[in-house]
Amino acid sequence: MKITGKNRANADIPGDKNRPRLNKGIKEGGSDYINAVFVNGHWRKKRFLVAQTPLPETVEDFLTLIYQESCSCIVSFETDIGNNESVGLYFPAENQVLNKRAFSVESLRQDGKAYNTRRTLMLRHTGEHKETNEISIPQLEFTAWDSSRNTPRSASEFLDFIDDVEEASRASTSGGPILIHCIDGASKSGLFCVVSLLLQKMAIEHEVSVVNAVRKVKARRRLAIPVR
Repeated sequence: MKITGKNRANADIPGDKNRPRLNKGIKEGGSDYINAVFVNGHWRKKRFLVAQTPLPETVEDFLTLIYQESCSCIVSFETDIGNNESVGLYFPAENQVLNKRAFSVESLRQDGKAYNTRRTLMLRHTGEHKETNEISIPQLEFTAWDSSRNTPRSASEFLDFIDDVEEASRASTSGGPILIHCIDGASKSGLFCVVSLLLQKMAIEHEVSVVNAVRKVKARRRLAIPVR
């Protein structure tokens, strides 16, 4: 497995068992690796796909992941993605088009709330025989993270954000996982998964174990919910 240049320093490396394998457009001798891992929901396996925010060199891999897994929604914890040289831009400004080899991405609409920005991304893929497939994906960016405390600014806003994501995912016709990404692919994304699991379990069983939810996510993403 060739992973050189595909991870940030001190990255949380996913194990082979639960990681997706890229299978579209991979050249002979190329790598199927991307820093991402599936995390089960309370009632559905592979409900979440937790990924490292792409590097400039891995944007095409990231778009391949979105396309091949038919992701129902994208959750971003990067609020300054266009001004960070270590981050690969995978969507353009509103009404612009970003081209990456076999992929093109268009950002059609931008709105949101006090704690998020919502976009609709049109992802087009041109195959080996020049056929073009197009999918529409909602992308929700959480903008209310308190960097000084390394927590969401407001618990109620974070819960509302999770509800917004679930609603967007349910409205999608793709049926794929929710793709969640943050700079290390673990800390902020891991918190999202843990709280989502607790909400799902509470809704169904009316009782929760925070410890069990954290263990479930950390079993897939070791650096999720870091100890301070």
